[in-house]
Amino acid sequence: MEGIAGERAEVSGQLAVLGEVRVHLDGRPVDSGPARQRCVLAALAVDLNHVVPVERLIRRVWGDEPPHTARTTLSTYVSRLRKVLPPGVELANRSGGYVVQADPAAVDLHRFRRLTALARGGADERAVRVLREALDLWRGEALTGIPGDWAAGYRELLRQERLAVEGDLTDALLRLGRAEELLPALAARTAEHPLDERLAAQYMLALHLGGRSADALDHYRRTRALLVEELGTEPGERLRRRHQEVLSSEAPAERPKPPNTLPRDLDDFTGRDDELRRLLAGGHVTVVDGMAGVGKTALALRMAHRVAARHPDGRLFLDLHGHSPGQAPVAAVDALESLLRQAGVAGDAIPRGLDDRAALWRAWTADRRVLVVLDNAADAAQVRPLLPGGGGCRVVVTSRDRLTGLEGVDRLSLDVLPLDQSVALVERVLGKPVDEEPAAVHEAARMCGFLPLALRIAATRARSRPSWTIAHLAERLGDEHGRLAELRAGDRGVEAAFSLSYRQLDAAQRRMFRGLGAAPVVEFDRGTAAAVAAVPAAEAEVLLEGLHDANLLLEPTPGRFRFHDLLRHHARALATREDSAEDRDAAAARLCDFLLHTAARAADALEPSRVRFPIAVARFDLPAFPSSAEAIAWLEMEHRNLVAAVGVAFTRGWWTRCWQLAQTLWRFFFVRGHLQDWVTTHQQALTAAGHDDNPAAEAEILKNLGLAHWRSGDFDAALDHHYRALVLDVRTADAHGEAKTHNHLGLIHSRMGNHDDAVRHQKSAVACYRRAGDRTGLARAYLGLGNAHYHAGEAALSVQWYTFATALCAQEEDHWGLALALVGHGFALGSHGRPLLSQALDLSAVIGDRWSECLALCGIGRCDHLDGDPGRAADTLRRAVTLARTTGDRWGLRLALSTLGAVLTDLSLDDEAVAAHTEALALARELHNPDLVAETTAALARTAGW
Repeated sequence: MEGIAGERAEVSGQLAVLGEVRVHLDGRPVDSGPARQRCVLAALAVDLNHVVPVERLIRRVWGDEPPHTARTTLSTYVSRLRKVLPPGVELANRSGGYVVQADPAAVDLHRFRRLTALARGGADERAVRVLREALDLWRGEALTGIPGDWAAGYRELLRQERLAVEGDLTDALLRLGRAEELLPALAARTAEHPLDERLAAQYMLALHLGGRSADALDHYRRTRALLVEELGTEPGERLRRRHQEVLSSEAPAERPKPPNTLPRDLDDFTGRDDELRRLLAGGHVTVVDGMAGVGKTALALRMAHRVAARHPDGRLFLDLHGHSPGQAPVAAVDALESLLRQAGVAGDAIPRGLDDRAALWRAWTADRRVLVVLDNAADAAQVRPLLPGGGGCRVVVTSRDRLTGLEGVDRLSLDVLPLDQSVALVERVLGKPVDEEPAAVHEAARMCGFLPLALRIAATRARSRPSWTIAHLAERLGDEHGRLAELRAGDRGVEAAFSLSYRQLDAAQRRMFRGLGAAPVVEFDRGTAAAVAAVPAAEAEVLLEGLHDANLLLEPTPGRFRFHDLLRHHARALATREDSAEDRDAAAARLCDFLLHTAARAADALEPSRVRFPIAVARFDLPAFPSSAEAIAWLEMEHRNLVAAVGVAFTRGWWTRCWQLAQTLWRFFFVRGHLQDWVTTHQQALTAAGHDDNPAAEAEILKNLGLAHWRSGDFDAALDHHYRALVLDVRTADAHGEAKTHNHLGLIHSRMGNHDDAVRHQKSAVACYRRAGDRTGLARAYLGLGNAHYHAGEAALSVQWYTFATALCAQEEDHWGLALALVGHGFALGSHGRPLLSQALDLSAVIGDRWSECLALCGIGRCDHLDGDPGRAADTLRRAVTLARTTGDRWGLRLALSTLGAVLTDLSLDDEAVAAHTEALALARELHNPDLVAETTAALARTAGW
């Protein structure tokens, strides 16, 4: 590099700290390691050719609380840095510290300082060249990427150093009479640093030399007001002297009043404190997007009035009519004419073409501080030519579209109001508190979907009808079919606002919007949407993204979408009006079929050995489930949709779809504990199987429904359903079905304390499974025998059968059965069962089985207690209690509470122990198991001291 002073930096390698900290060799960056290693390099480079003591270096790198390995790590960093430093740069140990030795020209910071020193005292033309060469060395913020307090403090010192050099360059250019070219940059810098008096004085001089003395004096008044308001001080001597210089050379002319076309701020604006702070802290251009009625314009105007004083050269507002009833969006060329006229540009001075108008707009705003609100934008193409050219301007754009094509802007997406702010808005509009009807106002806010427009309209209607209570308003809003009609007042209405957004969609997007609104789904992804709209999944994804960009859909998680409640009502109403009943039925059938086939595939992954009922060939691209965990994840995600689909199939008389879909879900309900949904869907499925005249399906559904009652502790209902299933199994000569029924009956009788019946049914299950040739089922029957003998108090027999079950489940790769066999085996072994129980706990977590996980925790907690660690046992058993409550397993909850009660007694937590035993006793009585009642009563008596 040729220096202005005639010096030449003959170096092939360089160190850079004015930007990212880098090592360069022959013009190419070299990897200089992780951030702290680069911090070591920077901390030495800033003190080039001076020793930095080790303790000081450690503080620079790690702060005041370094790790105990700091010295060792520092030595490692130094060793690594020596390998990447360029020729001519040496990192050496010197008297208790380290030093980087090099020609100052090899480090950009020291080259910068040498050049700035050379510029002082010389001719202005030469100073300009030298200072520009110095400033060109900066590649961004100094020490970028270096963490810690030292780096932050030194970064600020260098920033001030750079600002001072920029000021020197500006002074030299002003002395050379080049004020005109400085104005745009000075306008931007003064907007960024409004309290910098040197900068303010330079800007005033540039304005004055450019023939704008009135603007210079006005800038002085604004700066003085800011100094007094922010710092409580008058301008310093330099700025006052510049003020006098301008005054003495030209008296200020009467300045025209700056344009201000902002609409009024809303008196009852409520909430949005966080969003307002984010908007106030935004950059030069911020896009505020959100669904119709969410309050975008109100927020933009609140912010605009808040910052109006900071934009003395004009406050402009323009409605771009992107979504206005009966009006087409304003063309960009017409929008520019409106903005220029608001700015005071004469009509005959406004050019005709878009590009010329945009250029004039940018020139007018280049050195002014103007606030512009562009409301109701249609798309990015409409907005892009309207953005000002000056760094002192601030623009807020509102739109129902996300304007993803607008580059380099800040974004704020508005959601609906939280409950407390919704209630506050209702109170502000009503003009009175609603403390006397808290539940009713909460319900009314929920019915309004917490949407500000809906809340405002509802509250306005209530205010205009003094006889209405909030409860009456909530009742009127409770009618789903008439809710949108209620949310209309005069020429304003939620449905009308939604309709404007809907009309902006293309035909395919409208069809998707209507179809999803009518579909019985809460959340949906591209697969569900593809089934509803009968399009390929890739096309469905594009349509969903378009609806999301138009703020007609929410995306709570990546790739998963849902409606706002009121938008769903609107979409459903549109589907009723615009789509035939046949089309709606066809879409619902496709959705049910898609969910059925995908749920069946998930069920196969969850339980590969399950009995499969034949279903029609899939016409969809179905997701794959390589593991049970992925199957569980999909089933949990689609849980509510699957339950709704069973209901839809039932109400429309699609009997086969109904029972087949429910049958695929029972294992998921079992392992995750969704008992209420299990019972509801299977009651519908049982009726459907009867209508379908399918006794095999009816028997299967009876068994599944009976297991749900078993899990909930309703053993009488569980027995009734299984004995009814057994009759059908025998009638249809279904050996496999009969085996499964006997296996389940054995489990039910075990929990009821009917040990002989339990063993008898499990032996029948063994015989039937052998006859059916089902080795996985046989393992389950062995497991049942182990369980029956364990509860009968026959530990040796229990261990024997659990050993058989464990081995056979492992051979058949029946992970669910294996987890249960390990749990039972672990219980049967008593204090020696911990390894098996720990293995069961890990396996249960892998396959997502909360039921067996709860049982494993109970066993481990018991082992902890037997091993003399009651504190650890209590923690484990509390987890088991929580899990049992989650899964609805009352028998498991009784077990966890009883075991926990014994542990709490040993911890002398007698009150908690009594509470645990008392609840366990109530559960034992509900389970109608005399043995458990006697056992739990005795434990409670011992604890309570009866």
